[in-house]
Amino acid sequence: MRWRSILLRAAGIALAAGLPALAQAAQITWDLPSDVSGDSDVLNGPGTVVQAYSFASSTDQAPITVDGVDFTRVLLPILTNPNDFGADSLSGVYPDSVDSNFGAPGSLSSAYQSLLESGAFLTTSGSVMTLSLGGLIVGDSYQFEMWASNTNATYNVGGETVASGNSVQLLYNTGSLDAGQFVTGTFVADSTSQVLTLTGDPGQSTINAFVLAATTPEPATLWYMGMALGGLGLWARRRRT
Repeated sequence: MRWRSILLRAAGIALAAGLPALAQAAQITWDLPSDVSGDSDVLNGPGTVVQAYSFASSTDQAPITVDGVDFTRVLLPILTNPNDFGADSLSGVYPDSVDSNFGAPGSLSSAYQSLLESGAFLTTSGSVMTLSLGGLIVGDSYQFEMWASNTNATYNVGGETVASGNSVQLLYNTGSLDAGQFVTGTFVADSTSQVLTLTGDPGQSTINAFVLAATTPEPATLWYMGMALGGLGLWARRRRT
């Protein structure tokens, strides 16, 4: 009984030390926003891309591949709210809230220009869109990336706040290359879906595209998990003898 108590306690400590992120799973830890610069902006590792979508009008039907990542076109308007696509949904977007006239710098590749030239938006200042990512595996780690870029002089005022537990602010047009920004963040899924809100600040809420990648556990986490499982295995062998 003494060995069983010690080993189970050790296994619990190892698991707790190796998986601290589970307590904060619903929070996205954001990197600093970056100005649009080129194809290498697109998340392409580590991990495996599980979702990649761009928002477009019904005239922009061709898929887009940027830096090896294939973006599926979500053709808006969809005459429902929320707008469902795959395992995901985007609410707050109404049938007229899509544009293929956002503009993009001519110095970018043609594919990256196509990705940024359209998007979903709400025109009212301070408006809120909600993006729900579905099909997640509880306990798995993910990396998320999204773009908010609009060089159309009518709509590119200000930026937006993107929030999922933590928040980050993006600008629609930084003046650098005459384009907006993108941001990446990481989280550990605590349910099969993750919700983000996009709030115009002070302008409209906007999203051009996003990528979601499933990332592999860090080596330290695997080591701690191995310690825990090894301890339980040793206890089981001693119990049989």
